Amino acid sequence: MLLKILSYNVNSLKAYMRRQEHTKLNDFLDDLDADIVCLQETKLSKADGEYVSCSLLARDSGKDEGANRYEGFLSFCEKKPGYSGVATFVNSRRLVPHTVDIGLFVPGSREHARLLQHLSSERLDELNSEGRVVVTHFDDFVLFNIYGPAVSSDAPERMAFKMDFYTALHVRCQCIAQRIIIVGDFNIAPHPIDSSFYNPCNSTSRPDRLWMKELLSPSGSSFVDCFRLFWPDRRDAYTAWNQKVNARDNNYGSRIDLCLAKGFDGGDVRIEASDICPDVLGSDHCPVYVTLSTTLPGGFGTPSRAIPKEAIRFVVGTQRTISSYFTAGLPHTRDAPTHQQQQPCPKRAKKQANLTSLCRGRDTSSLASSSSPSKMCSWLEEEYKASEEYARQCQADAARAWKSIQNAMPTVPTCRHGLEAALKKVRKNSKHKGRMFYCCPKSAGSGPQGQCNFFQWVSNTLKNSNE
Repeated sequence: MLLKILSYNVNSLKAYMRRQEHTKLNDFLDDLDADIVCLQETKLSKADGEYVSCSLLARDSGKDEGANRYEGFLSFCEKKPGYSGVATFVNSRRLVPHTVDIGLFVPGSREHARLLQHLSSERLDELNSEGRVVVTHFDDFVLFNIYGPAVSSDAPERMAFKMDFYTALHVRCQCIAQRIIIVGDFNIAPHPIDSSFYNPCNSTSRPDRLWMKELLSPSGSSFVDCFRLFWPDRRDAYTAWNQKVNARDNNYGSRIDLCLAKGFDGGDVRIEASDICPDVLGSDHCPVYVTLSTTLPGGFGTPSRAIPKEAIRFVVGTQRTISSYFTAGLPHTRDAPTHQQQQPCPKRAKKQANLTSLCRGRDTSSLASSSSPSKMCSWLEEEYKASEEYARQCQADAARAWKSIQNAMPTVPTCRHGLEAALKKVRKNSKHKGRMFYCCPKSAGSGPQGQCNFFQWVSNTLKNSNE
């Protein structure tokens, strides 16, 4: 029996659904064709929990209502709604977890006590508040769905936060005696082969890459990179690209979405396959997956097991149908109509009059006596001519204004490819923030199809104000 686990950073779940024109979350999960779907950077808040719960119920009318029933387990960012967030969806027709942990740890648990030996209580609470982890415990393995913190030049202090996160993750895994799978966006490229812009110097100086190197070393924690297990020398296999410079066009990216596994060296459960899905569009990342196989008679679990209380349908309370969002009043239920549905519709007080009835009900004899038809036509003709003249004047004023703007605009330079340079703005926090500059319009990448190193400040091309 095979079991497929898929991981995907969707860069906002609701926005992804709109971009891909999906109206039903259940059908989107079916399209991914996996038994367990782990999403990162969902950017959902607790207020969106009911949306997810109801969307899991909605299906196309042509599909079997009883098939592929997913249970969702979501972790939200508490400090900043709409930031970070992970979600694990399990096909309950195949298997059901017996325990679910929302976050790195459950407060007061044995794992929490172990973590307190390495990090302060305040730091652990901070790590647990950003909605970066969901842990699902199955009969044959424990699955971690994680969204690792990123570090930018604007916030270098986040490296300490990132390392504390991975220290806590490492300690948490040490508390588990079962097989372990960790999937998600790690925001770490494991090897030089896994990035178009990998700096070899950083592999020995960046603490996050040193941590990953130790995690995957044979003498370390015995985790394996499932993708490299099957594709040890494969190049240009990337899972994330910078959208700001259209880096995906030239496949100028990095492999930071990973499937790591531990404890599958032998026995009844083993790793059968692992790969990336670069052809799946809709996000600045692409999905990755790992497939497990088992020879156990009962497969990977018991579908008839009770659903854990952490499932989103229990967290939000009574489920609503999608149609209830488009109906005024109380939410619908499947058992009986609501109080508002039982009330008869109020009668209309009076039919609204149309334009014809208004004209008929009005005495127009005074208008006929005061203005003759010839005078009325002459007045309308003068009004029409005046409006035409005003429109021509507005167009002429707009043309003159646009011409003056064009004369004041700088001459657009060309890059080393001979193409018209692209105008961009500095957005990073620096002394140049807000300044405009020109650069190569091509997508990021190497070779003739990639960006050249042309750069020029806009101020260098401005015309002399005295001219």
